[in-house]
Amino acid sequence: MNLFFRSLGHKISRLLCKASVVLLGALVIIPFQGKPVLAAEEIVFQYGIASHSVSIEDLKHFAATGEMSRSVRFLFDFTKQNPQIARRILVQEFPVETVIVSNLANSVPGEMVLSGVSQLIYPKSDRARIQALRGALIVSASDDNKVSLIELFRNYPTQQMYVDGKLLSKTAKDVNNMLEIFEESLKVSLSFLRDLYK
Repeated sequence: MNLFFRSLGHKISRLLCKASVVLLGALVIIPFQGKPVLAAEEIVFQYGIASHSVSIEDLKHFAATGEMSRSVRFLFDFTKQNPQIARRILVQEFPVETVIVSNLANSVPGEMVLSGVSQLIYPKSDRARIQALRGALIVSASDDNKVSLIELFRNYPTQQMYVDGKLLSKTAKDVNNMLEIFEESLKVSLSFLRDLYK
């Protein structure tokens, strides 16, 4: 009889263990279906005292299809930027390994780069600019070892993210030419970093 109860106890214990693993798995996986729990839904482009908001979904749709919603069209009309160049910049993918991105983003040189970029892209609060950008970069790379600007926007860990429109307008003129140079130099840099972080 004791043997029967002991055997039954083991079976119940194993069943509860399996059930807890399934439940834990569900709790871990469900929040990450679709998009991260904390993810940007809207970008606020600031031009001095003026600002204009665009939803991430509208921007994502424009990046994928070239079709512009009213808010995206207004943004290009207002800024006088070339939509085709902007679209190319949004969807351009850069191959980066998650481990390397994480190591680099947590290094002193990496933080200096993030600090510079966070003058252009930032959360409402000034206190976590670098952390927000670092988090978005790592999450973007972790999916497929590639990062694009639209992916970075989607994975930004606050509901609203802010972009300095004036600075972006100045930067955008050079970005298109820089992409080709950056792509080539990135291949060399990644090769060096792989050896460095082995």
